[in-house]
Amino acid sequence: MVPNRWVVNASPLILLGKVEQIQLLGALAGEIAVPRAVIREVSAKPDGERTAQTLTTLESAIIVDDEVPPANILSWDLGSGETGE
Repeated sequence: MVPNRWVVNASPLILLGKVEQIQLLGALAGEIAVPRAVIREVSAKPDGERTAQTLTTLESAIIVDDEVPPANILSWDLGSGETGE
C-alpha cells in the first residue's frame, strides 16, 4: 500500500497553529511534506515559531527542499509559501 503523503502550504499550518491543533495533520496523513519556504512563511507570523516547532515534532512530518515552480504557476502571483520559491 502506498503511504498517504500530503504536501501542505502555509495556510492550513497557520490556522491549525492558531488553535494548537497541528497534530491533526499527523493523525490524518501518513506523511506530511512541508517545503522550507512554507516553514519560513509560517515562522514569520505571530506564534509562528511555536507552530513550526510543533510541526517538527510530528513523526510524520518531513521538511523538503524548495523547488522552482513552473513559470505558469509563478504567473499566478501566489506567495512563496504556496509556490515554494
